Amino acid sequence: IELTTLRQLGNDHEYQQTLRDEAETIDKIERIHDPDYDTFFRNYLFPNKPVIVTGLSHFFSCTEEWTVKTSDGMTGPNLPLLLERYGEAVVTVAKCHVRNFNDNSRIEMKFSEYIKYWEKKISEREPDQLESQDPFLFDPKKEVLYVKDWHLTRDFRSPVVYTHPTIFSDDWMDAYWTNKICNDDYRFVYMGEKDTWTPFHCDVFSSYSWSTNICGKKMWYFYPPTCDSLIRDQSGQTVYSVFDSVNEKKFPKFSSLTPIVCVQEAGETIFVPAGWYHQVH
Repeated sequence: IELTTLRQLGNDHEYQQTLRDEAETIDKIERIHDPDYDTFFRNYLFPNKPVIVTGLSHFFSCTEEWTVKTSDGMTGPNLPLLLERYGEAVVTVAKCHVRNFNDNSRIEMKFSEYIKYWEKKISEREPDQLESQDPFLFDPKKEVLYVKDWHLTRDFRSPVVYTHPTIFSDDWMDAYWTNKICNDDYRFVYMGEKDTWTPFHCDVFSSYSWSTNICGKKMWYFYPPTCDSLIRDQSGQTVYSVFDSVNEKKFPKFSSLTPIVCVQEAGETIFVPAGWYHQVH
């Protein structure tokens, strides 16, 4: 797509209004297989529409090394390799059971300490928990730790864990931070056990993002940008969790909203459009 095409679409205000109207009518997240850039841009990136993409595993070289087959035939994290390779790294860990304003409370620890915690949690899990009929049922007060916002690809240049999928090559914000500001980036790794979750939020600077599951699965709860005025109180704060007993005086119209829910499986990539609110389990 040429720059002129981008500019023409960007200045077409009638078309932009049509896209905003369509966002309010989305009731499910589509799945597409390995689209070319033109298809992705016209149908999802520019219309600002969420989608799950399959067939991108060849961009993620870490998948083979970071995962192993478990005794039940499933795919799980290769904890010994991760410990050997990244054990000395200091990572940010969210306490999913402790609220800090509108986020989880956070601490720092060595990744080796987190691996020990993770291994202990796995060993303590009862067999019937592994066969749970609903893997997304969770207790918000249960102690759960979650490695979040880890700049792994910035801090460990080798071996390369992934390359940018072609459809996400327009990563302007990451390019700016990488080249202009202290060699920083907006590329993050998340690792955690069952019951880890991220509170209700909109991505930084209302940017778009994408996320690939190397193993495990996630459930996403999406709300379009048009609901912004319904999920904020008078001070501008958003709802903390869509599963809380939301204060009707502070958020009188929140109960009228219905999330768009989808499950992201291992090996799948999800595109989160700019301004879309979401909560992830």
